[in-house]
Amino acid sequence: MILIGLALAVIGAAAFMFMGNSTAPAPTPAPVPVRAVKPAPAPEATTTAKDELNQLLGLVRDGRWKEVSPKVQLIKSMSQVSPGNSKASAEASAAADQTLKAGNAQEAASQFEKAVALDAANAEARFGLGTSLVRSGKASVATAVLIDGLLIAPDRGAGWLAAAEAFAENGKDEAAVSALKLAVHLAKNREGALKFLGAANDNIPNAKLRKIIETAMPSLSGVPGK
Repeated sequence: MILIGLALAVIGAAAFMFMGNSTAPAPTPAPVPVRAVKPAPAPEATTTAKDELNQLLGLVRDGRWKEVSPKVQLIKSMSQVSPGNSKASAEASAAADQTLKAGNAQEAASQFEKAVALDAANAEARFGLGTSLVRSGKASVATAVLIDGLLIAPDRGAGWLAAAEAFAENGKDEAAVSALKLAVHLAKNREGALKFLGAANDNIPNAKLRKIIETAMPSLSGVPGK
C-alpha cells in the first residue's frame, strides 16, 4: 500500500484601494513588513492493518525473520472484530470443510458464509470461505476475504496457505511465495508442513500453486521455525 501526502495550496489575498472625497492625494501608507509564513504541517499518515500485512510479506521476501514475529503480534493486536456464537460457527465451519474436501466448492462457500455470519471472529471460517471462492473461480473476491481473516489471525499457517492459493490464482507469484514461507514458519508442525507441500501433486488441487511450490521448494526448506 502506498501512503498519499496532502498538498496545501496557498492563495494570496487581493489588495483593495479606497478613495476619499478630498481632492488632495491620499497619504501613502507606510510599508508593512512581510513575515514569512510557514505552511501548516501535513497530517501524519496512519498505517492500517492491511498496510502492516503488506509490510509483513515484504519482511519475509527480504528474509528479515527476526522482525516477523513482532509484526505478526502487532497486526493481531489491531483486530477489532467482536466474537459471536463461536460454538455454532465452529460446527458450521466443520461441516463446510467436509463439503469442500468432497469437491463441492460452491456449496462449501455458502456454508462457510453462514459460519462467518454466526461469528465474524472465526478466522478458520474465513480461510475456508476464501479457499472455496478460489476454487469456485472467484479468486479476486477470495483475496479480500482471506485478508480479513489474516487481520484477525495473522499467526496461523493455514491462513497463509489459503492466501498463497489466492495469490497464485491471481498471478501474484511473489506474494504467493512469501505466503507459503509464512505458512511454513507459522505451522504448528514445521516438518509436517514441508512434507505436505513436498507432496503437492497429491495435496494441492490448484495447478498454479503446485507449480509455484515446485519452484520455491528449496527456499521453503530453509524457512526457520517460529
